[in-house]
Amino acid sequence: MKQINSRSTLIFSLSSIFLFFILVFGLHILLQRESVHMPLKNIFPTYDVSFDENYSKSVSLSDKPFEKISSEKMTVWDGSHYDWIKKTNYEREKDFAYYPLFPFFWKATGLSTLGISILNIFLFAIGMFFMLKIFKDKLSFSGVLLLLCVPYMVIFMMPYSEALYFIFIAFGLFGIIKEKYWIYFLGFLFASMTKSSSLLFVILFLCLEGLYAFNHRDIVLFFKRFLKAILPVVLGMFLVMCFQYLMGAPSFFQSIISQRYWGKYLSLPELPFSFWSNEGRSIIVPFLYLYFLPMLVVLAREFVLFLRKKQDYVFDKWKYVRLICILFLVGNVFTALFTQHGGLYSLARYLLATPFFVFLLFDTFAKNRNNLSQILCLSIGLITIILCKDYFTKIDFFGTYLVVITSFMAFFHRRITSKLLYPLLVIIALMNVCWTAYMFNCFLLDGWIFT
Repeated sequence: MKQINSRSTLIFSLSSIFLFFILVFGLHILLQRESVHMPLKNIFPTYDVSFDENYSKSVSLSDKPFEKISSEKMTVWDGSHYDWIKKTNYEREKDFAYYPLFPFFWKATGLSTLGISILNIFLFAIGMFFMLKIFKDKLSFSGVLLLLCVPYMVIFMMPYSEALYFIFIAFGLFGIIKEKYWIYFLGFLFASMTKSSSLLFVILFLCLEGLYAFNHRDIVLFFKRFLKAILPVVLGMFLVMCFQYLMGAPSFFQSIISQRYWGKYLSLPELPFSFWSNEGRSIIVPFLYLYFLPMLVVLAREFVLFLRKKQDYVFDKWKYVRLICILFLVGNVFTALFTQHGGLYSLARYLLATPFFVFLLFDTFAKNRNNLSQILCLSIGLITIILCKDYFTKIDFFGTYLVVITSFMAFFHRRITSKLLYPLLVIIALMNVCWTAYMFNCFLLDGWIFT
């Protein structure tokens, strides 16, 4: 398979990403025609959304075709809050929970809601440019096709901060791999001003650098590496606090205090876990089985190897970034468990719509697994299918298909010939085009939450 180490292959890879979104928009526009939608209404259902006097939402099936795409219909959910911040400079106290870089970047562009959503696609592509440069000698074009099979792409078609965050984190990871501290510094500085993940980064680097220093029995090394790692993160968080305080925040720590308006505060997990949508549940639940639990095992294994201080233990830049990605994803799950009292909403985009997940996906795809690990992965996959069997019935649970199939392809693609691999990946990617068009329409209806 041809590696992504030439300009033509890189351009072809980025073009495939744009083609994916063009197909999504094209399919969505086709399904706005009643004559096209009616024969396909069971595959692409639509909904009627209504509200009572208490603003409680009611969603029911409808026979109407897909919604027309417009800025007005896209200013919903988090998009409405970013739009409000852009227009009023933090007029409401609850909006201080949102970090300022995206809404003020949006304001600087002068674009409409639809315009910034289209720009987000280009920002995501730029972020993917850095991810592809990281793996240029390790990844084939089939790995890019695999990315287009992951059911989170719709987030980059919306007026959300994920695309801007994606490009900054990808830039930062690129800096670590290339051993260019200034690139890492800028990437994580701006990322820490875009989304409220700064504190998680501090904890992440505390764990990682602490174990590294313990492995080398050098406390001075710990302080040097830890302070160097968290400097852009702490600086970014400090700048956010200063900016919001100048914008009228009642407290210097208002970005943290305002989280309570969205039901986020320290609490013990409550069972059973709750979700805001079947679409979110269909992605989060298989992710927990396929990735979260195995990642806990990987972290435990790495911890034991650290403590044993084996002479053949290699802690290079690739393992460093790999552990950063694992710790970030695991940390997000634990953050949700202990701050959302049993609600696992928001996890789908916090986990999948990040360079951390993309790095692990590409890293898994590029590795040549031994038979034992493949048998173990196959067993985990089959158990996941059994545990999620009730999800393989309705369109709003279709994300489970994509998560499971994409995971199998990442681990077992080497056992498939190129003549069969590429058609399979194209078919799965086209399935994701259909899913993404459906999800985008649900967003326009204000009847769905990608969480």
